[in-house]
Amino acid sequence: GRLPGPPDVAETVRAIRQDRPHDKATFATRVKDTTHEVVRKQQDVGLNIVSDGEVGKLGPFYNRLENYGPRQFAPGEEPRGGGTPRGEWQLFPTFYVEYWSQTGGSSLLPLACTGPIRYIGQEAIQTEIANFKAALAGVEVNEAFMCSVSPGWLVPGFGFREADFQ
Repeated sequence: GRLPGPPDVAETVRAIRQDRPHDKATFATRVKDTTHEVVRKQQDVGLNIVSDGEVGKLGPFYNRLENYGPRQFAPGEEPRGGGTPRGEWQLFPTFYVEYWSQTGGSSLLPLACTGPIRYIGQEAIQTEIANFKAALAGVEVNEAFMCSVSPGWLVPGFGFREADFQ
């Protein structure tokens, strides 16, 4: 899963999600460097199965699926739940009140499907794999993995409304 990253990386992720300007080259360098740091820290604490920490990831589908992307909140829709599976924040309010107080709340807009879905994230995933492989060079661990989201996240009712599938 996601491991904590430096505040500047988290802030740039928020800026990207909110369509605010950011320095793409600086962000790419910080993600690569931070991935190295995260892998080394996992080794340093004695983990022998490590992950990339999901450093700099914008979310499971952000710019990865054609015709599937952010939409504006509907009138009366609770904005805090924009980036959480439907109902999860209502089931665990104590956790999310604390989590959002530390993170500034959900920075995600809800996602909507507007046509046939096709994977378009080949370049981004190749960059993530290359960063992780580079971070693993010279580190002695038994195994390494990258997280993957299940297609169930696309199912209405789990994270999104039926109306989000147009």
